[in-house]
Amino acid sequence: MKPLLLGLCLAATLSASTAAAQGIPVPEAWDYVRMTPEERSALRDRVDALPPELREAHTTKLSANVNTLPTWLYEALSNELVARHHCTTGSYNGPMPKPPVPDAWGYVKRVPHQRYHYRLRARGLPAAEKAVYDAKMAEEMAKLPAWLQAALQEEAVRYDAYLGLDPCKRPGIGAFYSDAPKAVSTPQSVQWDLTSSKGQTYRIMIAPPLTPPPAGGYPVVYVLDGNANFGTVSDALRLQGRRPDRTGVSAALVVGIGYPIDGPFDEKRRGYDYVVRSPGSTSPKHGEGGQLEPDSGGGAADFLSFIETELKPAVEKAYVVDRTRQTLLGHSFGGFFTLYTLFNRPQAFQNYLAFSPSVWWNNRSLLEDERRFIAARKAGDPPVSVFVATGGLEETKRIPMVSDSREVVSRLKAVTGVKTDIYIAEGEDHGSIVPTALSRALRARIGDGFKK
Repeated sequence: MKPLLLGLCLAATLSASTAAAQGIPVPEAWDYVRMTPEERSALRDRVDALPPELREAHTTKLSANVNTLPTWLYEALSNELVARHHCTTGSYNGPMPKPPVPDAWGYVKRVPHQRYHYRLRARGLPAAEKAVYDAKMAEEMAKLPAWLQAALQEEAVRYDAYLGLDPCKRPGIGAFYSDAPKAVSTPQSVQWDLTSSKGQTYRIMIAPPLTPPPAGGYPVVYVLDGNANFGTVSDALRLQGRRPDRTGVSAALVVGIGYPIDGPFDEKRRGYDYVVRSPGSTSPKHGEGGQLEPDSGGGAADFLSFIETELKPAVEKAYVVDRTRQTLLGHSFGGFFTLYTLFNRPQAFQNYLAFSPSVWWNNRSLLEDERRFIAARKAGDPPVSVFVATGGLEETKRIPMVSDSREVVSRLKAVTGVKTDIYIAEGEDHGSIVPTALSRALRARIGDGFKK
């Protein structure tokens, strides 16, 4: 990107002092920033009028100076230079070339001002050629997910409003890169609220890989407590999925299932959706203030039905998904629900990641579900995998989280077609186990781990 700022420069053959001798001093980086857009444009015009060797020396020196600026400011100045120079020459260094039609994902991988450059060049085409070009571009854009098409359109509107169809008359960089704080969001992610057939509204968050789906579709990870865990999981997969040959983690679509709230947890709703019904008298005190509702839980079956019959079809309508590589990830009550799903509808997912599962809930009734699951398994059933992680500090007399996890995994290890792993993270507690164990779980389950 940076070489675009001042044109394509060869190695300088003359010193900056030679250019200065022509009456055009080379400004220092921050002096250049403090100039108005009109002053920077006038400087460029004066430098362009120099003999080639003097112009080369000046631009090389100025480029070296401006290279020391923060990247965001460098890009802002680059946008400004590209836009203004287009008004007079049509390109950086000569007549405007005819724009090629980029492939869809190649277009996505370009930086915003390069995409703006494409649009400016396309606008200069004769009407008949532009119609053909626009049709081919539309065909390429149709290959992208709808959310990404919308994001590119929003970017185009924003850049065109700022840089304008007549870029020489637009405001300075401050109009686009202001000092005002800006919202931070998880890259490439979208969210919407989905109301179930039961009238319950869930906030759905999706982070797809910024690569075309493989032939079989994207692997997909469904994340419970999406308000709290979506960012952690999507960031881990976005970073590690870039180099699966080194990380052992494949790129995957992440679907967070949360609630329409601002905080990380909706304690009341998750306490109903994720677990089976339990009279308060039969379960340990839990939750905020150590109290339970007189009659708690009971929504697990309906919540699982919502995921299978309503959420998954909605996701698969928007994205190409590999149904043979689906993962469910949950923590605490979400860990209970993850194991509940495995024991009651094992075909729903292929991978189950249960962090600190609340096996203790409802007087350990989950163990009865496990018993029925094991008894019903037979040769030829589709294989499933289970990864259980618990913090070493979670073992207490009231809630023996570590012992419960070991007990469940020890029985599952003996079941044909069930791949199991357990990780006890020493020194970690209930709140720290997800980020601590996440990479291990992803490496073991999202893909085939490290291949030796």
